[in-house]
Amino acid sequence: MARRGPPWELPDLLDYRAVLVQAVREGPRALTELNLKTIWDYRPTTALMNFLSSDPNVDDDQDWQMVRPLGEGGFGHVGLWQVVRDDGSVADEIAIKQGHRLPGCDFDSNDHRGLAKEAVLQHQVNRRSCQNVVHLRRFKFYRSEQKYRFFMEYCPYGDLRRLRVRYRAKASRIPELFVWHLFHSLAQAISAMQGPWSHFITGEAYPKDYHMLHMDLKHDNVFLGYERPSNEIQDETLLASNYPTIKIGDFGLAVITGAEDVDNPNALWATGTQDYMPPVSSI
Repeated sequence: MARRGPPWELPDLLDYRAVLVQAVREGPRALTELNLKTIWDYRPTTALMNFLSSDPNVDDDQDWQMVRPLGEGGFGHVGLWQVVRDDGSVADEIAIKQGHRLPGCDFDSNDHRGLAKEAVLQHQVNRRSCQNVVHLRRFKFYRSEQKYRFFMEYCPYGDLRRLRVRYRAKASRIPELFVWHLFHSLAQAISAMQGPWSHFITGEAYPKDYHMLHMDLKHDNVFLGYERPSNEIQDETLLASNYPTIKIGDFGLAVITGAEDVDNPNALWATGTQDYMPPVSSI
């Protein structure tokens, strides 16, 4: 009988580990012949397969093993790598997000700055030690290959969109206590995005009343991490106990602005995903 549990604990519908890992290890021919449409309604692209079979370049002495893809879209690909001990337990794991140039185009200086800005802003938020923001472990830009990689903590339960779909599939409602847990976690993350800040290139301090705006807050960018240990949630046990840790990610559109910013509000209009823009941005 299949194991029962809350939707975020159900086996991943996109888990091709048994098939994909074997194909990667068997070599290029197996990758070329691989057809996963029986377990995922999408045929993996050559770019995805090349990404999954590549060296993760984590820059340490550990033996990183590719586990499975986590997502694919216009931005590129995301995959999970792990370090597994001899007894089969996981010693470390990391989610790698790779983006690449479009065919016939090269990354220009503005692209470089945009990528660096996203990495630096997320790193600055991480320094606030907020549990509700995805932790960025490192960032790399590969100039010769025209690609970049974000090395981030792995959120095992996916995102809010996946959770919503699974609850709908079970014809049940998300528990009210979880909704309050979500609101509380988002408030914690937003609190961590308050100043002070420094410029991502010059390091010059922004005015104290400048704050960070995420600009793309939606289901897809709110992730479900591991449950927090009980000794870390003594002040919020009622809300956080037994629930995944809510984490905001994807700071690609984030900005730091304030009342004195000459680009505020003109540069903030029509920024983000259309259906999720706040009214002030969609005017």
